[in-house]
Amino acid sequence: MYSFRAYDMDQDNRISRREFVTFIEESWKSAFRILGETAEKSKNISLGDVTNWSSNKISLLNEQSTKLFNTLDVKRTGVLSRSI
Repeated sequence: MYSFRAYDMDQDNRISRREFVTFIEESWKSAFRILGETAEKSKNISLGDVTNWSSNKISLLNEQSTKLFNTLDVKRTGVLSRSI
């Protein structure tokens, strides 16, 4: 249930395609920000390099996230609802 709430940004008990894709994109950015900060501390790679690489992959990520949403949206309603 917590996971559903994390995706359901407007708290309407449904996850729209926009909410789904936005959640995944923001999670992606956060993960790579942490990775970049960790790598930069070890002097292996710069935070800027990691940020640039992950930013260049956003359109592919969004495309894949949309495909995943469409797979989960079996009723083709454009939203995912929580089953109780």
